[in-house]
Amino acid sequence: MKAETERVNVSDTIPSPWFPAQCALRKIDTIRDRDKVVILRIIRKAYQYKDIQVSMLNTRRRPLVETNSIISKVIKQYYNLPLAVIGKLFNKHHATILHYIESYEEVLCVQNKHKELFNYLVNVINANKYGDGDNERYDVNSKTYFDLLNDYNELVVKYKTVKEQVIKIKSILDG
Repeated sequence: MKAETERVNVSDTIPSPWFPAQCALRKIDTIRDRDKVVILRIIRKAYQYKDIQVSMLNTRRRPLVETNSIISKVIKQYYNLPLAVIGKLFNKHHATILHYIESYEEVLCVQNKHKELFNYLVNVINANKYGDGDNERYDVNSKTYFDLLNDYNELVVKYKTVKEQVIKIKSILDG
């Protein structure tokens, strides 16, 4: 493991010249080098997990868009980067990243194949931040962290649905 003070060369982590996030991260000074390496690793692992090919980049193919949605949600949730910065990673506008995150929260988080990728990426983050380890059990009804995270994401979807229904009912009653 590298010492805390030792600088990490971001270009050593992913040597692929087509990787847009690598170029974008070199120009961003607000992110620590150690976090840059983890973010690049998250993107690379997600693309490998979903078998995203170089020819698919900068297209609107569903697997790429869904994968980018999940990656954006993970990066926003764990690193709280501005949408514009996340957008630079994918060469996208910040509004596209907002759409990615909202589409994950509204649709993708309830589908098992997308939950699996989300959990996989969270595991990548945890392994890089805290070292390899099992899914530790937390004291909340003996659920794993991933179970709690899935429950949370499903509740967010239900909350948004109920909120929309309340707004519709309110407009009918006020109308």
